[in-house]
Amino acid sequence: ATVLVENTGGMAENFIANLIIDGVIVNNTTGILDAGTNTTLSLTHTINEAGTYNVTINSLLNIAVTITAPSLSSKVSSTRNRGGGGGGGGTLRVVDPKPKPEIKQIPIIKELIKAEELLDIDIIEANIPKVAEIEETNIMKIMITTSTNVSNVSLKVQQLIKRPIEVIEMQDTIYQYFNITTGIKSEDICNITIEFKVNTSWIDENNIILGSISLNRFNTTTKIWDILPTEQIGETNGYIIFSSKTPHFSIFTITGSVEDPMELPIDPSEPEPEMEFEPEPEMEFEPEPEPEPEVPGFGIVATILALLGAVLLFKENKK
Repeated sequence: ATVLVENTGGMAENFIANLIIDGVIVNNTTGILDAGTNTTLSLTHTINEAGTYNVTINSLLNIAVTITAPSLSSKVSSTRNRGGGGGGGGTLRVVDPKPKPEIKQIPIIKELIKAEELLDIDIIEANIPKVAEIEETNIMKIMITTSTNVSNVSLKVQQLIKRPIEVIEMQDTIYQYFNITTGIKSEDICNITIEFKVNTSWIDENNIILGSISLNRFNTTTKIWDILPTEQIGETNGYIIFSSKTPHFSIFTITGSVEDPMELPIDPSEPEPEMEFEPEPEMEFEPEPEPEPEVPGFGIVATILALLGAVLLFKENKK
């Protein structure tokens, strides 16, 4: 597989490109690119048995490749921004083989469908994006580009109540599930862009990190979720609008990560809560006994009696 690595950031950045076959990394290469430069890398791996294999580079695009001889030589095409630690974002571009396989569709039972919209498109001209406006679901627009003229296209968008049992769970907080199908052959599809909206009340009530919201596509070959490159493009009537690119249609889910409550920002405009203290219990003391009241004039009477006694004693002595 041939990989074009381009650094579109403002400073040098490290990169790693993994060649993955059937979920196993079979080869990789690393390096560093200066800002505004690119390089072409070649990743090879020999397959000793004929068969159909899922090939991807850094999970940018999953493609089933059928090998009729015991060797693998293919090119895969995709574009995805990758964030660099401490540096500007870079872009990995990989170049894609033909033909692409038919994508398996997961059957959806009627009880799972909350809303549904079926669109008929007369024609999609080669290499000219065709925009389909969706009104019944939180998927707002789907833009399809094909490599050849395609006519009498049917496009079905279903908003689901919950996850189909054939699909594994994701770890992040789920907003909604969708199923999108079309009659276009997968080898005729060049690019798909999906615009969707998320209610701001769901974001606020669940403490969702805005930058973590993404559209995810269930890969029916690998049986895992592929996180699609997602960007915020607008806001309207209590909804935030996002855009994602996907290689194929399938089951989709919108997810977001919850903020760590220890890292929630403090609003300086809000007053600090007052500290509440329990009142200390009052100390109980036994009252001291009150002294008995003195008889008024008792001291004076006692003094007079003492003087009289002394006078009488003096007279007795003179006799």
